[in-house]
Amino acid sequence: MATASLKLAAKVGLAGGAMYWTVQQGLWGTAEEGAAAGKKFAAAVMPSTVEYLDKIPSFAKVNEAAIKNWNAGMKTTFESLSSAPESVNKYASKAKDAVSNLGKSDKDH
Repeated sequence: MATASLKLAAKVGLAGGAMYWTVQQGLWGTAEEGAAAGKKFAAAVMPSTVEYLDKIPSFAKVNEAAIKNWNAGMKTTFESLSSAPESVNKYASKAKDAVSNLGKSDKDH
């Protein structure tokens, strides 16, 4: 019974200590505090990764690019759909001409 209580106390103490340490490091604060804590952690664990973390674009830039690309994709999609009847007629005519020319020999040209 004493060992079970000791194990439980050790687990609770470890979890509480980890929570306290992460709060002190700013991990549970604002986004800026979390980013700073992430950079601090990366600098301590793998110093060469800090330069790559600085190259990651901000959320605003990613959001702006996603909206721009989405709008361009929608425009292209609907332009293609609106021109589909003309495109189908053009390629059907070309296919018809190609098939009709298959039966002709080289002397007929």
